[in-house]
Amino acid sequence: LIWPPRAGVNANATATAGNGTVLIPFHCTELHLGSINFGDSQLASLAVALETNTQLILLDLMSNRIGDMGAAALADALEKNRNLRTLDLYANEIGDEGATALGRGLASNRGLAVLDLWDNKVGDAGAIA
Repeated sequence: LIWPPRAGVNANATATAGNGTVLIPFHCTELHLGSINFGDSQLASLAVALETNTQLILLDLMSNRIGDMGAAALADALEKNRNLRTLDLYANEIGDEGATALGRGLASNRGLAVLDLWDNKVGDAGAIA
């Protein structure tokens, strides 16, 4: 497992293959990983799994430590993933650089309907992107 399970977190939500790649169970349509101290390095592995996942429609990453590097990894995944409908990044550490990367990722993604970036460090430049 990527992190020690905490109260309210399903210990089987994600697991890693022998090479450290995150595996999302094929039947999983919602993944709630809020408030578990999830950072950019963990998100990079999750983003790789998102690129080919066709079942996940909601990803909750609120109140973690995700910054611009994690947002950029998510942006790359969003260019390929057309099934995710809701991405909750509320209360993380994403700034203008991360918001700009997400904007680029969303330029070719028509599936995402809800992106929550409230309570991050996004300024005017990131909001314009």
